[in-house]
Parts: sequence; C-alpha cells; structure tokens
Amino acid sequence: MSDYYDLFLAVDLPADLPEPVLVEVKWLLGQADMPAELKSTDWQSCGGSWQAFDGGSASHAFDGADVSLLVRATDRTNLDGSEPWALTVRTCVHEDDFGVTMDIVGWL
Repeated sequence: MSDYYDLFLAVDLPADLPEPVLVEVKWLLGQADMPAELKSTDWQSCGGSWQAFDGGSASHAFDGADVSLLVRATDRTNLDGSEPWALTVRTCVHEDDFGVTMDIVGWL
C-alpha cells in the first residue's frame, strides 16, 4: 500500500477573488512569492508552509507530471460577464500531508 495519494482538482474560483486570496492561491501553485500572511491552513501545526500545489515536474510517486494552472476562463463567462478563475491541479500528496491538503482544498 502506498503512502501517497494522487490528487486531481479542477474547479472554477470566483472572478472577484480578493487580491490577498489570489496571491495566496498563486503562491500555493508556485506562481508567486509567499504572502506576508497565509490563510489557507494552520501552517504552524504542520511545521511550516510549502507550496502544496507547485507543479511543473515529474511526479515522484506516480506516472506523469505534477501540474498546476490558474487562468481566466475567458470562453466561459458568468451571467454577469465576469470571467471566473479556472484552476487545475494534479499533485502527489503524502499521507502525512493529507489533512493540510484537505484544509487547503476546503479553503479554495
């Protein structure tokens, strides 16, 4: 039995995400510097913060690559004309990090 889980997440996030939330999402994906304050989970309880959904490399436990992408859904606008944020993540999660990862997913 593996100590790792293959997580796939595909969601639309609101078009009007507050800037601090957007910056933290981008940081979690490895696309921005760490914000001064993190809200996605209690990072102290797990010994420190890390970019949980950083993609762009081969998965160390599963076939394929860990990937993460956040883009505007320009071809799928909301009824009010706004463009949601389209988020896709495929990542390898160790069982020790599962609680933190699910906190982040819930926060999203």
